[in-house]
Amino acid sequence: MTQRKSTENISYLAFTATPKPKTMELFGTADPDDFADDGTPKPKAFRLYSMRQAI
Repeated sequence: MTQRKSTENISYLAFTATPKPKTMELFGTADPDDFADDGTPKPKAFRLYSMRQAI
């Protein structure tokens, strides 16, 4: 445990697996079953994965 002691130069980062709406607009695919108020198809994710895979 002494060898694994925390040091001052270690950073911990966290990432989310939830895309922002702009990301969905750019990289999503059109969903033919879900439409926006203006009649255009809403974008949906082209691939879904579990939270376990995201972690």
